[in-house]
Amino acid sequence: MLCDFTPSVVDGCRFTLAPVRRRLGGPQPGAPQAESSMFAIVEIGGKQFRLSSGQKLYVPYQGGEAGSTLTFDNVLFLGGDSPKVGAPHVKGASVPATVLGHVKSDKVIVFKKKRRKRYKVLKGHRQDYTQIEIGDFKV
Repeated sequence: MLCDFTPSVVDGCRFTLAPVRRRLGGPQPGAPQAESSMFAIVEIGGKQFRLSSGQKLYVPYQGGEAGSTLTFDNVLFLGGDSPKVGAPHVKGASVPATVLGHVKSDKVIVFKKKRRKRYKVLKGHRQDYTQIEIGDFKV
């Protein structure tokens, strides 16, 4: 087979999820793991993220300059030694984050055509994202 990704082997085809993890801000292979088993599931920009202290990830665009602090109060679940489930949110829990910068995703091409009508439209779109670093949780 012509799969050139490494190092895993499944059905004779070697592949890895590293490019996908890198794009989505997930944990990287060989990256140092967090010492604490504490984690939180937080709603940011209509999407849910599993966060741990010190983690860096990309989230939908949040306002703020690089170096400023954001606080996410929509904590749905706190995991660890004593898990807490929200109904729908955990009361008094918040997750602070530091803005590292703002980036745009790869361009998505939108091409419209109506045959035999001389109608062609080519547009591109780049979604804005914010790179953040998670601080210590507040319960």
